This record gives sequence, structure tokens and C-alpha cells, in this order.
Amino acid sequence: MSSSVRKLERGEVQIDGEIDAIVFESFRPAAVKNLNDRHTIKGFRPGQAPEKVLADAMGEETILNEMAKLAFSQAYPGLLAEHHIDAIGYPLITLTKLARGNPLGFSARTAVAPVITLGDYAAAARAALAEPVAADSKDDKNDEDKTADKHRLKIAQKITNEAKVDLPEVLIAAETNKILAEFRSSLEQAGLKFSDYLERIKKTEAELKDEWRPVASERLTMTLALATIAKKENISLPAEKITAEVERISVAYPDLDKEKVAAYVSERLMNEAVWLWLENQGKRSTSTPQV
Repeated sequence: MSSSVRKLERGEVQIDGEIDAIVFESFRPAAVKNLNDRHTIKGFRPGQAPEKVLADAMGEETILNEMAKLAFSQAYPGLLAEHHIDAIGYPLITLTKLARGNPLGFSARTAVAPVITLGDYAAAARAALAEPVAADSKDDKNDEDKTADKHRLKIAQKITNEAKVDLPEVLIAAETNKILAEFRSSLEQAGLKFSDYLERIKKTEAELKDEWRPVASERLTMTLALATIAKKENISLPAEKITAEVERISVAYPDLDKEKVAAYVSERLMNEAVWLWLENQGKRSTSTPQV
């Protein structure tokens, strides 16, 4: 595999390269299996359609794209290590060459983990927790949960207001897309169409995403802050807890990429551990909570 790197603006880098044709072709059986498992071909049991039938039904390009996804996912960690890139998030990938019997050409734009400078986050947490919040209901358990959420929001606002960080554009764009996907999902769950919503508010998807950029920036800043606090305070997680949660999710959703599930679980559990640490500052506790 050959590759080169060039620096872009605002803490981004672009990796251009090719994966050898023989290596690329080696991912075909796995790609065919994945597509077979995810799709039902008429006349065949799930997962049992021959490769030619699958290619005729879905198109050769679909198989090549699945091969590319698998090949790049395996190659990406090595590329980061080879070029000493401390990347954050998943890259934006453009395939520059995609044909059977040829090398896989790609261009991947990714963000280098930005340096974030935090204020006194423990003091910010104590100050936020000392502020009263209004009750919303007479349901004790529901009210307790909402109070906790409000306190976390106050902590986040104080920490992000004091933080200094230059966020790469690719991260802001990715986080904005994530917010959009979450909003679409919430509308669908409510039985509404996203297109109808846009028509009602008389805005385009692009305009909506522009409005959400500040929210995306704040969310990203807090994500970086939680990771930085975890390192500074030596907050760690028991490996068996991560493994157990990954297995639970993998059993429920076997089609999900296990590596991505593990990354998601690790981040979610670590973030919760840091939140508990911050909340304990209201009790002036210096111990790391068990999660």
C-alpha cells in the first residue's frame, strides 16, 4: 500500500493512497457475505444467494463499495500509525479508483485531535451544582432525572464557556450531520416526515444545518473536555465492563461492526464516569466513582 499525507487548514490532514489490487480483492468474500446477510434475494434463503446472483441483483458496484469499506477500515489504523497522526472521529472518504482487478484508490480527510485548554472544571462543576433548578413535575423519579440533566447542562455550559479550542471544520460538519440524523429519527418516530417539517418552517436542510453549527461546536467542545478530564484525573474503566456491554449490543445487533461498537461503548462509559466524577465535586469528593 502506498500513501502520502498533506496538511490542510484548521487542524485537518488529507491522506491519499492506494490499496494493492490483490489485497483489495481479498475482501470480496467478506463483502459478499455481509451483503448476503443484510439483504434477501428472491428465491434464496437469507445469506445463501450465490455471488453471481447477488452481483446481478445488487450490481457489481455495490459489492465493490462494500469491499472498499472493509479494506479501508482495516488499513486506516495502520495509516494513522505510519504517518503519526493523532486523529479524532471517522474520516470523510472519497474513492478515487474503484474497479475490480485494480488497486483501490482513496482520499481520506480527517481531523487531528485539537488541543483544548480548560479552566477550573472542578470549580465549574461545584458552582453549577450549587445553583438551584426548578422542578418540572410531581413525579419524584422523573423530577430527579430531569434535575440531574439540568445540572449536567449547567456544568457543560460553564466548562465549554471557559474552554479554548480551535475545532476542525470536518469535525463540526460531521457533528452537524449527526444532529441532523438524530432529528430525522425523532421526527420519524413521531410519524412525521422531514420534508414536511422543512416545508412547514420554510427552510432548507442546509439552512437548518447552519443554525445547528453552534450546537455542534458546543457538543464537540464538551466531548473533548470529557476526554481531557479523564486523562488529567486518571479516570479508568474496568475492561470486563466494556467487554460485557459490547457483547450485549453485538448479540442484539449482530450486523453492527464490532470494532465500532467497542469504540462507541468505551466512549459512552468513559463519558459517564467523568460525569460522575464532576458531579461528585459538588460533595467535594476527590475519589473516582466506580461505574
